[in-house]
Amino acid sequence: MIVWTLGYRPFIMGGDVNGPIGVELDVGEKLELGKGYYGYVVVSPITGLTHVAEAETGAFVGTDLNTVRTDVEEADADVMTHQIELARAQQKKVTMLSPDKFWQLLARAED
Repeated sequence: MIVWTLGYRPFIMGGDVNGPIGVELDVGEKLELGKGYYGYVVVSPITGLTHVAEAETGAFVGTDLNTVRTDVEEADADVMTHQIELARAQQKKVTMLSPDKFWQLLARAED
């Protein structure tokens, strides 16, 4: 599955330096997030930090499964629907990276 997040991409010409970056990964077990939403937990091989990717769009929505589940439980359904729509639009603009490059960029951002 392709998972992605917004990442800092310096030196890009004619585009947003904070654009979506993605990677294709084996994501493992699909987990319930609540309200009909599902996701996957992926772990950075560099930092060991977890990231929760929403299953429909692949967008990273948090770093802790329990926190994401709480957020989903407390969220307004219309707001979540709108966020999924925005994620679908951004998903189309994802710059695909190698796993090494993807995780290196995230590791720098997490420092």
